[in-house]
Amino acid sequence: MHHTMFDTLDADVLRHIVEELALKDGVYRTSLKTLSMTSRYIRSHCMPVLFRTCKGLSSVYGDQPPEVIRPYVRCVQFTIAFVSAAELHNHGVLLRSSYDDDSEAQTPEEPPFGTELDYFPNVQSIEFTYALGGVPWSALEKCLQYPGINAISMNYLSTWICTPPPPPSGGFPLQFRLAHFSYAPHEWRDLLSETTKMNYDAQAARNLETMNLRAIVLTLPETVQSLTLPVESAPLREMAAVDWPRLRTFSLVGQYTAAEQARAIPLTTAIGKLYRV
Repeated sequence: MHHTMFDTLDADVLRHIVEELALKDGVYRTSLKTLSMTSRYIRSHCMPVLFRTCKGLSSVYGDQPPEVIRPYVRCVQFTIAFVSAAELHNHGVLLRSSYDDDSEAQTPEEPPFGTELDYFPNVQSIEFTYALGGVPWSALEKCLQYPGINAISMNYLSTWICTPPPPPSGGFPLQFRLAHFSYAPHEWRDLLSETTKMNYDAQAARNLETMNLRAIVLTLPETVQSLTLPVESAPLREMAAVDWPRLRTFSLVGQYTAAEQARAIPLTTAIGKLYRV
């Protein structure tokens, strides 16, 4: 392979170029992939960025991730159904026409969720990007078994709707010691359920959401640095009763479901202990 002018660049300069190119490329990293094929020297600097984030597929297909990328992975994104299609339909999350009768089988038990995490020694962050119906506690427990993981996020396609409730107080063996936690439902989720004509029980989902958030968030005061929570179900009253010495970024998304809720938990009171934010 012939040398290029990039091969003479200082490592720090090249690292900045790679990061800027990755930022410009977005998700697909097309330009960065092309650059990585110009020489071994260039590729050695592109690898940490190209494979910094990867999809978690071993739980679905049972494959082992390529050995060459394992040291570079920092974030694993999971697109996985923990709930059967039939159960999603029963809870109004999935329309009957969206799946066939033959697809109603439960999510395969083998291999278990998160087997790929065993191969990533430097993984720090888990993102649930498409877990319809919600992320069960067994999956969270699996993530917490890896001491290097300090961030968990769930987007609007992974909200708790039909997963079992959290274990009773004292029944969960592991402590959440996260630096970053994000749970961000869609701001207009109630409206979306109406327009899609799904039988979406918003109040039941919100009750489940509140129980889960209370069980997670109230174990985080000593470690968490950034939090993103839905204003309608975040345990704001309980959060206001304790100190949050490390918290620097606190984001509330969504909207109050009723005026009474806003009066019952005023934000000025809720953030009274968050003076370092």
